[in-house]
Amino acid sequence: MCIDACPELSPSLVLGFLALVLGPFVIAGALPLASGVWRGRAGRGLLWALAAVTPGVLMPLGPLINLSPPIPQVASLVIGTWGVADVLLAGPSLRH
Repeated sequence: MCIDACPELSPSLVLGFLALVLGPFVIAGALPLASGVWRGRAGRGLLWALAAVTPGVLMPLGPLINLSPPIPQVASLVIGTWGVADVLLAGPSLRH
C-alpha cells in the first residue's frame, strides 16, 4: 500500500496552498465592492467585483482554453484594481 511512500500533507501546507490559489480572487473581488459601498456606488462596485472573480470561475477550464495557473490570478487582480480606480474616480452620482 501507500503507507510509507505517500506522506501526509500537513494542514498548514494545504491552507497555504489554498491561500495562494484563492487569495488573489478574494482580494480582487472584495476591493471594488468595498470601495463601491464606501462611495455609495454598491451596484457599480458589485459589477466590478463579479468581473474580477470571473477569471477564477474560468480557472478549472484552464487546460481547455490554454490558461496557465498564474494568469487568472493576475488578471483578477488587474480587473479588481481597475474596478477600484473606476469606482473611486467616477464623477458624482446622478441620484440624490
